[in-house]
Amino acid sequence: IDQTIHGIEKGKRALQEMGTQIVMNNKFNPTKNLKIENRLRLFSNYLNNPQNVDVDWELILDQKINWFFTIRLNLHLIYDDDVRFPVFDSEGTPIQNPDGSSYTIAQAQFKEFIGLSMQFKF
Repeated sequence: IDQTIHGIEKGKRALQEMGTQIVMNNKFNPTKNLKIENRLRLFSNYLNNPQNVDVDWELILDQKINWFFTIRLNLHLIYDDDVRFPVFDSEGTPIQNPDGSSYTIAQAQFKEFIGLSMQFKF
């Protein structure tokens, strides 16, 4: 894996940043069969653009269907201004900067999945 595409310097194995991190977790059951879990992590790098806050938010909904089936919805949002994505025009061609490099912007990343689980408790 080329670590440089993930912001890690060539020859190094990790990216270390010094900053402030706030982590908030919340779990509650609005009904007997529904469990909601929220996880929010905010991070500001002291040395590189401290005004830009990285956001990592995850929402998990577990709905018990019956005594052994549960359905889970997981929503995950990540925004990190250091992670840049190329911009494409309407024909799918990458937009270039005047120097010939790809024009990139920071964007939110979103992942969701739905799962059905079978669980036996003894």
